[in-house]
Amino acid sequence: MRAARRFREAAGLSIHEAAGRIGAQPASISRFEVGAGLREPTMKAYAKLLGVSLEDLLATEPDPEAVSA
Repeated sequence: MRAARRFREAAGLSIHEAAGRIGAQPASISRFEVGAGLREPTMKAYAKLLGVSLEDLLATEPDPEAVSA
């Protein structure tokens, strides 16, 4: 899963709100947050909206269920 979801939630935005602000479809944002691709202009707009770099937006976070104790 990408860090993008954590950044979006920290910004207090729903998927629908974020998508509307950057002119994307909510389904595209949802798929992107779980690892699918997104057009570069849309990724840049999403990063700008969230106030993060593209590198941070594209970062992956470990699956909590896959981390062993």
